[in-house]
Amino acid sequence: MQENKTVGLQSLLESGVHFGHQTRKWDPRMEKYIFTVKDDIHILDLYKSAELLDEAKSFVQRIAANGGKLLFVGTKRQAQQSVIDAANATKGYYIDYRWLGGTFTNFTTIQKRIEYLINTEEKRAKNQLNHLPKKELQKVDDKLAKLNKYLGGVKEMMKLPEAIFVVDIGKENIAIQEARKLKIPIIGIVDTDCNPELVDFPIPGNDDSIKSVRFLLNEIVESYTSGANSFQEEIVEQLTAAEESTTEEPVAEVEDTSDSSNETTTEEPVAEVEDTSNASDESIAEEPAAEVEDTSNTSNETTTEKPEE
Repeated sequence: MQENKTVGLQSLLESGVHFGHQTRKWDPRMEKYIFTVKDDIHILDLYKSAELLDEAKSFVQRIAANGGKLLFVGTKRQAQQSVIDAANATKGYYIDYRWLGGTFTNFTTIQKRIEYLINTEEKRAKNQLNHLPKKELQKVDDKLAKLNKYLGGVKEMMKLPEAIFVVDIGKENIAIQEARKLKIPIIGIVDTDCNPELVDFPIPGNDDSIKSVRFLLNEIVESYTSGANSFQEEIVEQLTAAEESTTEEPVAEVEDTSDSSNETTTEEPVAEVEDTSNASDESIAEEPAAEVEDTSNTSNETTTEKPEE
């Protein structure tokens, strides 16, 4: 597996990752990530941003190398399209409209709604609901559209993800709480108004700029793709090794059966022939002789005793 390359400071600077919020909106726990203040706006330390971004990328690469999935969460306008693109590129999941309470903590109920959505869409596509009146059919379509707005990005999520990526941890506080409760690792962009202690892998950066959000997400996608490629290579190696083992085993079985068949055909019939021949010879040679002697003795006794009377 290839190691992640260190993110260039120039790329971070050009993407506007270093811009924070106004000084009056800051969170004191972000102080160690702030470089300076300019025009009443906090400026983030890009050296620390690059270092923490590399750590997050390494973590994502390990997840992908083990076949794990990511859930991207970004419901603010600046992040919606970026999280959709990132989820599609990694074959993961996304929530871009609104986080439904219980998406993690009440996952079984969410799964039932997803099953209803999938089944109803299939019936609608096969024209199995055309018998309904127009008004009822319109209600079904409206309900499907609403469910897709909330659950369309997690429609194929059959189990909880290995980690989530959150664009704005302040706005997505419910998602953060549920992930922390279930101990799901959190990767998040933390601006100067956020609490970085809520995130396992904080990335200090501008979460209000489309360009900044897209750049950071592209870095995560690149690392995930690298890890996923190594995972596929391991699967190919395992399949090749399995095929080789299956082609070798039948040869050993053929040799064993041939040896055992040769032993049975060469040894057992000989023993049976010898036993039967010996037994038949003894019975033929002994028994008739005894019968002849007995009959001859009795006949002699009868012929010699009668004339004396």
